Amino acid sequence: MDGKTADPQWHEENGLPPRSRHETQSPLQDYYRVHVWRDTREDGEEEPLGGHVLSGTPFEVYIYDTVRKKYPAYEGWEICEQCSLEDGSRVDFYVVARNVQGQVVRGVVIEAKDKAELETVDIEQMIHYLTQTNAGEAIIYVANDTLISPTVQERADEEDVQIIRTQWGRN
Repeated sequence: MDGKTADPQWHEENGLPPRSRHETQSPLQDYYRVHVWRDTREDGEEEPLGGHVLSGTPFEVYIYDTVRKKYPAYEGWEICEQCSLEDGSRVDFYVVARNVQGQVVRGVVIEAKDKAELETVDIEQMIHYLTQTNAGEAIIYVANDTLISPTVQERADEEDVQIIRTQWGRN
């Protein structure tokens, strides 16, 4: 990824979380606060993140805890929710790790698909996000009752897009 992602203005424009958990939230974020999220420290204990705000669907809110546990803040991971990409598309979660200069050194694109059936177009969307972000990983979380055809699973496997079933039930 290019060095522009180290620019604080880009960081802010793309909705990346504050670098310090002690930074204040905007009045708009305070208004839309839906949950005070917790983070797991290295010692396994949980601590508040200072009122993290999620703006997605209920399934995206459900998935956030899973994403945060897999990519913890204490290991340097930042999560950008509903991250706008250069072409105007939005990925549900763009998770990044940065070097000491602030440049992205590892990226993961994650989508939460709460739908009856996963389609090939969903896999193509992830490939597009990978191209736009230069991320190294792509993950689609689905509800436990989402249908995944062999054709869709094969396409995901070809492109190294992980499909992970959750305990979320659509019915």
